[in-house]
Amino acid sequence: GTSRAAQAASTVLVDRLLGVLALGIIAALGGVWAALRWNMWDVLFALVLPLAAILAVPWLLWSSPGRRLLSLILRRLRWLPGRRFAERLHAAVRSFRRARGPLLIASGCSVLIQINRVFFFVALAYGLGVPLRVADAFVLVPPIWFILMLPITIAGLGLQEGAFVLLLGRVGVDPAGPFALSVASRI
Repeated sequence: GTSRAAQAASTVLVDRLLGVLALGIIAALGGVWAALRWNMWDVLFALVLPLAAILAVPWLLWSSPGRRLLSLILRRLRWLPGRRFAERLHAAVRSFRRARGPLLIASGCSVLIQINRVFFFVALAYGLGVPLRVADAFVLVPPIWFILMLPITIAGLGLQEGAFVLLLGRVGVDPAGPFALSVASRI
């Protein structure tokens, strides 16, 4: 039914939001590491805007001023098709604010999933003979996942490969290794 569709969509939306927040936190910590370890302040600064945008979403959804702003925007867009569904979705997402325990557990799971992704690339790099240390992977893999979220190519084809070659090249890895790593991860 229509009333349940907004609740189902809100669950998916919150799940995706928590995953991106976890990725953002790991990327920010990696950016700090890159700035301190390799003097790559540009990596840290490149993460500031996306991280701020990511943090704005929970603020819009769950803070009182954010909720009022989002409600005002939705009221102004009365002509927009699907506005009523968007209002129900907004209400359903707001209801997660009262579920702090489950949100905390889900957030922890999201962080573990992102950490698992990093270790996946470390293990794959080891198997391919690509010199990728764990600390370096925590710096480089999260920004690559952010790049893959850009809706530029189908399934990030080419973006992932270019990002691996570019970012691993910054730490002195020959381009053939990161390219092979990217292709192998797709397989």
